[in-house]
Amino acid sequence: MPLYVGIDIGKETHVVCGVSDQEQRVLPQFSVENSVSGIELFTTKVKALASPDQILVGMEATGHYWQCFFIQLQALGFSVCLINPYQISHFAKTNLRRAKTDKVDALTIARFLAKSKPTPTHLPEEPIMVQRQLSRLRHSLVKNRSALYNQLLGVLDIAFPEFARILSHPTSEKALTILQHYPSAAALRKARKGKLQNLTYGKKRHKIGPSLASALKKQAKRSLAANYAHDVYEIEVRSLLAQIKAINEQVLVVEQKLKQNFSQLNLNNLLSIPGLGIISVTSLVGEIGDINKFTSPKKLVAHLGVCPKESQSGKYRNPNPRMSKMGNSRLRAVLYRACISAIRCNPIIKEFYLRLLAKGKAKRLAICACMRKMIHLLWAIWRYQRTFDANFASIKK
Repeated sequence: MPLYVGIDIGKETHVVCGVSDQEQRVLPQFSVENSVSGIELFTTKVKALASPDQILVGMEATGHYWQCFFIQLQALGFSVCLINPYQISHFAKTNLRRAKTDKVDALTIARFLAKSKPTPTHLPEEPIMVQRQLSRLRHSLVKNRSALYNQLLGVLDIAFPEFARILSHPTSEKALTILQHYPSAAALRKARKGKLQNLTYGKKRHKIGPSLASALKKQAKRSLAANYAHDVYEIEVRSLLAQIKAINEQVLVVEQKLKQNFSQLNLNNLLSIPGLGIISVTSLVGEIGDINKFTSPKKLVAHLGVCPKESQSGKYRNPNPRMSKMGNSRLRAVLYRACISAIRCNPIIKEFYLRLLAKGKAKRLAICACMRKMIHLLWAIWRYQRTFDANFASIKK
């Protein structure tokens, strides 16, 4: 007898429930710990009702708490499905479910399995998973660094409001070097011009120079910044600079590991696509996983959510459908940045973009269309192991 087991995942405990092919409850709800003993209890109870080849286990892909339990169940020979929470939510609404508890959720997942019979989920190979986690770690570090930059600019608005007017990029390596030594207008007023102009920055040890040093000194003397509590702001600036420096070092380590891991995947042909750099490609490969699970580029487009969301009823049809955005938001963000670069340097994407603008299309719409075009290019080059050829279309004709 087939057994469909739903697991409502939690941080410390999971709730389990099983139903038959007719959606009748045959395994009442019970809780298991998120531990080895929890796995053992789960295995004992479900194997008492059916063999592993007759059991389909399902859980929602929310957070990260599912991952260890999922991997252990697969290692024990169970077929396990990761289900989109959006599907479970709508399935519950079709049954007019009024309550929402862990026990009810486990039963709903089990009944969804019995009704839909989804195919088991397979995690990507370990090198791909490493690539995915490293890409996400880098994204998190860069996001935190951006937040620190914003905090730094906020403090400078009080400690030295005119600093950003003198240096057009107040978060550049040159600017951060100056702030490390002179974190406020008060500190710059006391600075010796010779010492300031001889400050070095970057790998090539560039000097600040006399002109910039004079401009900083002159502006510091006429700065709006008051001497009120400037010591505190200097401490805050140096604290933020130390955090930024630490994150920069971590980003370099992660990027180096990303490049080393990517070289083992034999996907260097993807770097032949103009507009895609090593960071973009590693992020795309990590998030997409196995390209063979997408039998056509349209399926990859749908996975990323870069397709129009049609709205039609009777004689009505929305003339300007929006992008669905139902797919992986991380992939869309990476692809958008890559597409902006490709519009400048990729001849195929650039020609397509200009052609759409010539037809009167809005720039944002044209960029979305170019993103879709980029996905088709990526899919073909990755799946068939080709290199980019700008003349491929004309040769084909």
